[in-house]
Amino acid sequence: FPELINARRNDRHCENVKNHFRGERKASLSCFKKGEMWRLYDHGDPDFSGDMFSIYKLLKQEYDF
Repeated sequence: FPELINARRNDRHCENVKNHFRGERKASLSCFKKGEMWRLYDHGDPDFSGDMFSIYKLLKQEYDF
């Protein structure tokens, strides 16, 4: 999600961006910091949600990360 770099709103939240893995037309992917961990939440598909490491493992199918 390279557009997250420019979507930063403050130290804890980013503007919603498009989830390219779902072919979105409207931005529904939210990125925010909870505690010390950055998390993603997709309002269009709640299964595509979690901390950044979990999302990476899901996308790359890497389980020994």
